[in-house]
Amino acid sequence: MMGYELYENLLKDMDYLQFFKDFEMDDTFHSWFLVVELHVWMLSVRVMRDEDYGRIVRDAIIQTMWSDVVERSQHMTVLKSTQSAQVNELSEEFRAAMINYDEGIQSDDKVLAGAIWRRFFCKNCDNPVLIERLVHYVRRQVSELEHTSNKELFMEKKLKLVNLADVPVPQ
Repeated sequence: MMGYELYENLLKDMDYLQFFKDFEMDDTFHSWFLVVELHVWMLSVRVMRDEDYGRIVRDAIIQTMWSDVVERSQHMTVLKSTQSAQVNELSEEFRAAMINYDEGIQSDDKVLAGAIWRRFFCKNCDNPVLIERLVHYVRRQVSELEHTSNKELFMEKKLKLVNLADVPVPQ
């Protein structure tokens, strides 16, 4: 239940349309997933700090995300036979993204930028300013979540999401 509530609060507070606009993304299911995936990963990084509940809550958040993905994909005009294959492909990409993002957050900005360029931008961004801005956003968001107490997170299900508008465009 806790993972479900955290995921729902994440979606409620996340302005994915602002991400589409600011990072020049098409308004597609895949773009939505990339934004959600990034935020689920950042939230997962935080909940895994808790030795008692971290793994359980992380797994519940991810399970809730996949339930949401499957439900949303059912509303799209995709053949049922390809829907399952596409969700499976997203699942494999998600696992790889988690590893790449983990490596990036534990390394310097160049490594994190590479992970963001490969996954979030799908190797299709030639504007380093956009990549650098997202690196700054990720670092600020992870820091914000790190400063969220266990009480706020696990009991109150409060998330403090950084407003993308507050992350300046690098000069």
